[in-house]
Amino acid sequence: MFKYIALFLSIILIASLSMASDRVVGHMTPFPSETLDTPVTLDCGASIEEVRGGKLDYAKLNSLCTHAASNFFRFVDAKGLKTGDRSQAFSWSVSFLPGASCYRCLNDEDYRFHNRFVKGYVTGYTDLNSRFSFVISKSRELKVTFVHEMFHAMSMFYGVYENHTGNYSEKTAKDEALAQEFTEWLGYGR
Repeated sequence: MFKYIALFLSIILIASLSMASDRVVGHMTPFPSETLDTPVTLDCGASIEEVRGGKLDYAKLNSLCTHAASNFFRFVDAKGLKTGDRSQAFSWSVSFLPGASCYRCLNDEDYRFHNRFVKGYVTGYTDLNSRFSFVISKSRELKVTFVHEMFHAMSMFYGVYENHTGNYSEKTAKDEALAQEFTEWLGYGR
């Protein structure tokens, strides 16, 4: 009996090790198998490339993104912040993911987001290098999180982020405070 249990446990261990070895560390953007066949491009210029974890209300997201984009320059001007070329049409990619820490989910710090600058549980994350925002797909805070991440995306796209003084950590902290202020200013909360 113990022989069979030991054999069974050995098989499980080998199977789990082989599955773990197939997992990719640090590949933040979606794999081709994870992307939508046809990305959903919102009027603001954001392109939804990946949707996992539940259906989305694209009309609502379009309205939120348009509202954020139409008020972005007004907000940064009121703050006296410098931008780059404003004539450039905003273009950014977005992924909507389950919030769990499972493989390739938003809080997968072991693999997909192993190199993420912000550690710990998040409901959204925007990455300058990949030009992607990642948002939890099902949350009471979807509206505020999406608008918050679109602020970061526009800040990075239009050079506001780069004009913050300090090192990477200080720039990120300043942009985070502005994103929170922006969502409050628009009436969405935090």
